[in-house]
Amino acid sequence: NNVKGVIVVDINNGWYVGDGGNVGHTSNGGMTWALQTRVQTNSLKAVYFVDANTGWAVGDGAIIATVNGGLTWSLQSTATNFKTVWAVDQNTVYAAGSSGAFYKTTNGGVSWISLGAGTGNSINGITFSDANNGWEVGDNGWIAKTNNGGTTWVQQSNPVGAPQMWSVSLANKGTAFIGGQYYSTPLGYYEGMYTNRYGALSWNAPPAASFAAGGHYQVQSWALDLAGNAEVAGTGPTFVFQPPVSSIFSPQGPGLGSYSVISGSASS
Repeated sequence: NNVKGVIVVDINNGWYVGDGGNVGHTSNGGMTWALQTRVQTNSLKAVYFVDANTGWAVGDGAIIATVNGGLTWSLQSTATNFKTVWAVDQNTVYAAGSSGAFYKTTNGGVSWISLGAGTGNSINGITFSDANNGWEVGDNGWIAKTNNGGTTWVQQSNPVGAPQMWSVSLANKGTAFIGGQYYSTPLGYYEGMYTNRYGALSWNAPPAASFAAGGHYQVQSWALDLAGNAEVAGTGPTFVFQPPVSSIFSPQGPGLGSYSVISGSASS
């Protein structure tokens, strides 16, 4: 079955979720993985742990939670089809998904409050730097920011129009990285990578290799460390971001070509 989401909380422990409600676990830093449990028959789309015991997973018609490292899970909500989840701590957790659904709990999931995402677009990725400041991305090029814990959202200008946005990660409170569908310009097709690095007041499509017309290249996930180094994964080459160099992304695969920077407005 397909794996849809992965989270690692320390050098040893990590979990994955996927189709068929599968939950897998590693306790040796990913050297080996084992199916831990099968929670439901529907697909699970994302997972987030705050420590080696406490975590949440979301998917089609479900938010589920564990307090024993994934050995057992309890159903907390069936409100909608969820696609993404993020936890600040053991109490404050956010989940979002289809048709602009955005939910929040401040008691570890005992109760969930529907806040709305400020859009009717499905939300595919969320991330928070603390209980108040966060970003969401979704269908039709949706990018938005909140500074009040999701109560309200301010839409951000997308520099390349309305391609699908799949994921968002933060290097720090003001610097976000977004992965999405490829986009086209008169010069060719480009990886769907966007950043407002160092809290800049504009979104940029960072320099990235262009590809032949007809190619379909998209960034589906980001990995970031505390130093701001980023790696992306998706269809096509992989790129690595190493601040604060002048060449934002260096290609780590085939498809070298021309470079392009496109700007739009953003807030940080």
